[in-house]
Amino acid sequence: MTGNATSTPSPPSPTERPQATAAACIPNIGRRGRRLRYIYGGVALALALVGSGRVALLRMTPVAMIGPAVAFFAAALCFFQAREKT
Repeated sequence: MTGNATSTPSPPSPTERPQATAAACIPNIGRRGRRLRYIYGGVALALALVGSGRVALLRMTPVAMIGPAVAFFAAALCFFQAREKT
């Protein structure tokens, strides 16, 4: 021992840190917020399907799929947020 009685503890390593689980997470939206996110997700999904169908039917360039891809992403984000209540 070095004689230093007031040593500071080292921070826990990444493997020792407690991990947040789904059971420990507190939902931050209510029923109304979840319903609105589901509605927004459904609208975004409908827009994405219409947009991608338009690109396919009109044989547009693949670059034109950027718009529907963004809408599909927004729809997925809304659905996952509503499901996880965040």
